[in-house]
Amino acid sequence: MLRAAGLLLFVLLVIQINLGAHMSYLIDKFGARLFKFHTTLGKVIYGLAFIHPLLAVLSGVRLLPSWAPGEFYYNFGRMAFVLLNLAVLAALFRTTPFLSKFWHKIHILNYAVFYFVAIHSWGVGTDTRVFPFVIIYWLGVTTVTATVVSKFYKLLSSSRVSA
Repeated sequence: MLRAAGLLLFVLLVIQINLGAHMSYLIDKFGARLFKFHTTLGKVIYGLAFIHPLLAVLSGVRLLPSWAPGEFYYNFGRMAFVLLNLAVLAALFRTTPFLSKFWHKIHILNYAVFYFVAIHSWGVGTDTRVFPFVIIYWLGVTTVTATVVSKFYKLLSSSRVSA
């Protein structure tokens, strides 16, 4: 169950990040129901992100960060969970006056969450190096990286135009 939750979490996170990064374009093409799907998928992902470490703790993994031998890759999962909580809180309170102006900048933490999850799953996960999951893993890392590069390229090129 622990492995299944982790694997499903990784796959859904890839989908979620790509949906979120292209949300305005996708809403134009497919309608506003896509945003509802995005928020629902986010709740599923958050549930899995809560269940996965809970199952790990029940199987003997420590919850708190540790520098003990063999714990290095677990720490990436722990950091991902902390950052995910911050990104989810920013999304939940995005309409409050305090966060309405810059909630999106905090929500960008999801990119870091993904890479921490990817490092964690590569170092700890047993499925990420086995066919066919190794293909899913690298396809996910590649598509999210392409999305991140594309977003930052657009950001840099728009800042050059306005300067």
